[in-house]
Parts: sequence; C-alpha cells; structure tokens
Amino acid sequence: AHVARRAELSLSDTAEASTFLGDEIARLRVAVEEAESKVANFRVENDLLAVGAGNVGLLDQQLSTVNAQISAAQERKNAAESRAALIRGLLERNQPIEGVAGVRDTPAIQQLSQEKARLQGELAQRSATLLSNHPTIRALNAQIGEINAQIRIEGQRVASALEAEAQIEQSLEDSLRADLARAKATASTATRDTVTLDSLQREAKAQRDLLEAYLQRYNEASSRVGAESELPDVRVISVAAPAVAPSSPKSTLVMMAVGLA
Repeated sequence: AHVARRAELSLSDTAEASTFLGDEIARLRVAVEEAESKVANFRVENDLLAVGAGNVGLLDQQLSTVNAQISAAQERKNAAESRAALIRGLLERNQPIEGVAGVRDTPAIQQLSQEKARLQGELAQRSATLLSNHPTIRALNAQIGEINAQIRIEGQRVASALEAEAQIEQSLEDSLRADLARAKATASTATRDTVTLDSLQREAKAQRDLLEAYLQRYNEASSRVGAESELPDVRVISVAAPAVAPSSPKSTLVMMAVGLA
C-alpha cells in the first residue's frame, strides 16, 4: 500500500510538472519569436544585413567594393598619364612615336605609317640612281616630312586624349573617395549599432536555449505519464532476518571425516 501510494504521488507530481512545463513552453515560444523578430527588425532598420557565403555585412561589402573601384581608377589614371607623358617626351625630342601603345593602334597613324613606309621604300629605290638634290628625291623627302608632321599632330591628339582620360579617372576617383568617406561614416554608426544587435542576439539565444531545455524536460516528463508507460509491479515477499547458526564450516562432517581417516 505504501509503494502504491508513492507511485500515485509520483504520477501526480509528473502530471503537474508536465502541465507546468507545457505552460512555460508556450510562453517561451512567444518570447523566442519576439526576440528573433527584434533582431531581424533591428538589422533591417540599421542596414546590418549579412550577405554572401562568408556572412559579410552589407556595409563591409560596400566599403570593399568602393576601395576596389578606387584602386582600379588610380591604375587607369596612372597608365593614361604615363602614356601621355611618353608621347609628349618623344615629340619634344623629335623621335618616332609610331611604336608607342595607344598611338600605333589608331587608324590615322596606321594609314600614315603605311604611306610613310611606301614613300621611304620609293625614296631608297630612287636614291640608287638619282642624286640627293634631284627634284624627285626632294619631292619624296617633302612628302615624308609632311607625313611626319601629320603623325606628330596625331600624336599630340592622342596625348591630349590620354590626358583627358586621366582627368576623367581623377574625377571618378574623387567621387569614389567621397562615397568612401560617407560609407565610413555610416560604418562607424553601424559599429555602435552592432553592440545593440549583439545584445539582442544574446537575448534571443538565451530564450531559445531555455525553450530547448524545457522541451527536453517536457518530453522526459511526458514519457513517464503516457498511456503506454507503467510503473513496475513491486511486492514485498518476505522480510530478511539474520541466520541463528553458521552455515560453514560443518563440524559434524569434519569429525566424521577425521574418524574415517
């Protein structure tokens, strides 16, 4: 009767625990949902969204993109300035510019170079039979000089175009640096907001962990009060008592064995 009473009390306590845990779980579900909603809303309102496989912040990705664009603009500007300076230096020293990258690829320079090569070939052929002051030789030299002058004009035009390209890239770089400054100002604000976000995330995690612990306890309690769960059948058969005589050694058997020996 005592054991049966204890079993009834255990069942009663377990049922009460299951009811309590069920109420707490329902309350915690609401609390977890509210905490996670606060985290999501705070991310959206403060532009703290995480994107990409590396879970990189949106502002961090923007800063990285702007820095890459600034580096690319600097490279294009430096390349344009270097080629423009090279062309102008060759023009000042009266050196050929047809082989400079950015000059030889222009259609006008290509046509002038082909015409110059043709005239130079004709000049070499005529020079084999004519004197240097011959009208034909002088005419060919004049034509070659005119083509050189046109090539110089085209070279100056290419150099001016490269300098204009460098100025455009400089303007783009200045604009990107202004964007970078604004992004950094926003990032500094976002850094302070991240502290609040971390606090909200810790609160949401604490509520979620507590809910999982309560769910585990609820499942354990439910398994003990389920329809298929039964307490073992415990019965008292007899009460143990100490022996009145030793079970060993058997003195009678020992004496008989000695007598036989």
